[in-house]
Amino acid sequence: TANMSYYGTGHLRMKLSEQTGISLGFTAHEARGIHRNRTLNKWAEYGEGMGVNMRLIHLMNEKMKMNFTLGYEQTNEREYPYQYNGSLEEDDGQYDHLIGTISNNRPHGYNRNMWNVGTHLQWTMPQFTFSSTTGYQWIKDDMRIDQDFLPDDIFTLRQQQNIHTLNQEFILKSSSLRQWKWVTGISGTLQWTKTNAPVDFYGEGIKMIQNAIDEGMKDTGMKVELTNNHLHIPGHFSTPIKGVALFHQSDIQLSSMWTLTAGLRLDYERQTIDYNSHTTIHTLFTGMGLTNQTGEKKVHYIGNFHKRQTHLLPRLALTKKTTQGNM
Repeated sequence: TANMSYYGTGHLRMKLSEQTGISLGFTAHEARGIHRNRTLNKWAEYGEGMGVNMRLIHLMNEKMKMNFTLGYEQTNEREYPYQYNGSLEEDDGQYDHLIGTISNNRPHGYNRNMWNVGTHLQWTMPQFTFSSTTGYQWIKDDMRIDQDFLPDDIFTLRQQQNIHTLNQEFILKSSSLRQWKWVTGISGTLQWTKTNAPVDFYGEGIKMIQNAIDEGMKDTGMKVELTNNHLHIPGHFSTPIKGVALFHQSDIQLSSMWTLTAGLRLDYERQTIDYNSHTTIHTLFTGMGLTNQTGEKKVHYIGNFHKRQTHLLPRLALTKKTTQGNM
């Protein structure tokens, strides 16, 4: 057994001028746990990752300032310590001796690359402050799982995602010195997600499908035999999201002790999914006067749907300030 991990970090701050400052940072880690895969005879939990980030602050003048951030992270998990915990359905107990062990015959893994970019602009005036925040994130990841968690070659799942997210927010806020304090804003989100999620059935998995077919046709006098050695079922999904929100909140100081808070937020979101899954099944058919008649069946699942949501969220509160704090 072994349990080793390494972690490193660094940070640097610099003043480029009287109006500009910058900070740079990085992290890196590597870890390996204590579990081993008894089928593959290798460590079942180990991986590494790293990240870098940069922040730039610039005072344009006495009323305006800018904050810019940029970051990148990379994660690579080479295995998962997932153990087999038995079947949810009654079976002949052929795998009971593997319960509590890590025995998958095909490797797991997860890899992710992520970028974050953000800009915050702020204008400060005597009566109010206006700010604009823009953010962009890109994620590309790849997950692989031996879904049966057994040494037999049954089936695997893979999920690859490519996600782009854009956020924008504008906020107008009153001066904190006023008796009536308020904040008003609008925010919007756009997200585009492309997912590739194929499922693969191998020898033992195809045998299980064949057994189910045989059971369903045992009283028909016919037999359908699958001849696929490997059944690959692609799954392509596109799931864009669009959202917008309007909000306002007012805090009115009624006296030195009492404050009235009233707010309203309107949220709208539209979610869409487009999907495309298909495969080709090869068979031998016996029955109805035919013997070992070859066949090919192409199966397609293609479609789309969408969902809209609108929420109106009011807020009303009365706050009393005491010597111990707020009530």
